[in-house]
Amino acid sequence: MSSATGLQVREWGQLHTSIQWVYRGKVSEDGRGRFTGNCGVAAWYFLRGTGLVRDDGGATQARRGDWLFPAMGPHERDFSRDAEILSLRFYMEWPDGQPLYSLDRSILLNGAKYPELLRTARALEHAAHEGTQKNCAGPEFLLERLDFPEYAEIGSALLKWSRAMARAFAQEEIAPSLERFEDERVVRALRVLDGWPLREAFSLGQLVEITGISRAQLDRLFRTKLGQTPHHYFDRRRLRHAERSIQRPDQPIKEVAFDVGFRHVSSFSAWFKQNTGVNPNVHRAR
Repeated sequence: MSSATGLQVREWGQLHTSIQWVYRGKVSEDGRGRFTGNCGVAAWYFLRGTGLVRDDGGATQARRGDWLFPAMGPHERDFSRDAEILSLRFYMEWPDGQPLYSLDRSILLNGAKYPELLRTARALEHAAHEGTQKNCAGPEFLLERLDFPEYAEIGSALLKWSRAMARAFAQEEIAPSLERFEDERVVRALRVLDGWPLREAFSLGQLVEITGISRAQLDRLFRTKLGQTPHHYFDRRRLRHAERSIQRPDQPIKEVAFDVGFRHVSSFSAWFKQNTGVNPNVHRAR
């Protein structure tokens, strides 16, 4: 069972953490403008110039030596023409895609106050570049072929960066989202749902039988702690898996559809568009 500061090791084991890319250099035109979010956590260290993010919380401006974590929801980005950054993008989320840190507003941190952030970010950059011999500046990084020691080195560096980020956030009183672990009955149900094969249809009746919790209780507990029903939670797991898989240009859409329980691509495409607003091919192109 969780406390205010920690979870059981098996609960932390459900957290998905992976790097998307590491980039150092000038900000391209693609990095400016309107963004809808839902692409993991972004962190920018300003080596030169300035950056501005506008979101529902207002405007946040960063200067040389600052760390800026843009809001995970819709926002506008702008940078000075001389801006150069060290940019990290990574996932840190639960099986249904809910982030460990729900950044509904942009976060600005003074780099001098948190030197461990830059030290571990540079170590992550070195590990990624050493393993791939490439710039690692975009989604193509996910297609790189690595030996396991190289992959483990990058994973270890990412965890050290994540620890530094969590420590800095704690000092700024930015807490992780752990509501799902506050009730043992919810935890018991989540263990079942997180292990449920994505290709198999979800059965609320089976969940009731396995957990010994009534349908009404499950629905009430999930709505209270997670803001969704058990069925919606499982559907989000399927959707998150599909979104990440589609980002890989080498994986056929038909294969992605089968992985999440659809026999026909047309049915999968309709479901995907209903939940994301775009069809799978458009999502991949973006």
